[in-house]
Parts: sequence; structure tokens; C-alpha cells
Amino acid sequence: MFLPNPFATNTACSILLKPSSGGFHRYQIGDDLHIGISDSESVVYSYWKNGIAAESSSWQDAISVYSFEAADFDFDEVLRTFIDHNIQYFPAEGYDANTWNCFDFIIAFMIFVGVIEKGGRSMKDQFVSRFVEAPLQRAVRYCKLVQRVYAAEGRQVSLPTVKIG
Repeated sequence: MFLPNPFATNTACSILLKPSSGGFHRYQIGDDLHIGISDSESVVYSYWKNGIAAESSSWQDAISVYSFEAADFDFDEVLRTFIDHNIQYFPAEGYDANTWNCFDFIIAFMIFVGVIEKGGRSMKDQFVSRFVEAPLQRAVRYCKLVQRVYAAEGRQVSLPTVKIG
């Protein structure tokens, strides 16, 4: 059985997802998640308690939920334009973990580049359903499988059937 590693190796020009604290090896369904946009140099822009932040580290064990690799536009230029035109909507003092957060930042970007259309109140639910659920499930399954293998310490492991995809 081949189980592909769900963690991003090429993080350039992607929407990346990671647990807000710790890594996926400790993640439990329901824990907070953080999501950001990486430029062509894999610098990740996200909306957080301090406003829009740019980070070049701490995203190494993230999962990619969407790739702009095949985009027919200058991704870095579009990302800079988006941030310049929208920075006032994402100030540090406006951040709220439940109502105005990193997911709103990503959804606004996806609307800006035309990947999704502006919708009603359930934009976050639609976004999570369309882009986040499947990659997140793959990452959780992968980590649980790895944990079982390590826990077995060389003993034969009875593995559950894992449906990928």
C-alpha cells in the first residue's frame, strides 16, 4: 500500500493550512486552524492577531489546499495588489478568532482572483467544504497511521482500511 505524504513540499503560490498551535501530529478535529497564501518565494501571508503578517518559516508542515501554480497571471503582483487594496479590511484590532479571521482573508483573496464568487453568509462553510475538508482528512488519516506504526514499535500492525481521495 502506498500512502502519499499529504504535507506540502512545494509551498510556492498556494493556499496553505496548518494547526494554529503545534503540528498535525498533535492535531485533533475541532482544534483551531490557520490558513495563509504563499508567494513564489514561499513567504506566507496570513491574517492574524497582529494584522496581515508575512512569514518565511513555521509553515513547513502545512498542507496545500489550493495551488495557483498554473495561474495565467503574475501571482506575486496580484498578491501584492490584493494586500495593498485590502489591508484596511484586515487590521490587528479587527481580528476576531470566530468572526473575522484568516479564513476571511483567504476567501477575500480567492474572490479577488476569481476562483470563487462572492456569496452569502455561508462563504466560510462553502470554502471549507470545497477546499479544506478533503486535504485535512488526508492529513489527519496520515498522522494517525504514522502514530499507529510508531506505537507498534516493530510489531505487526493491523491497519484499518484507509480510503484516500
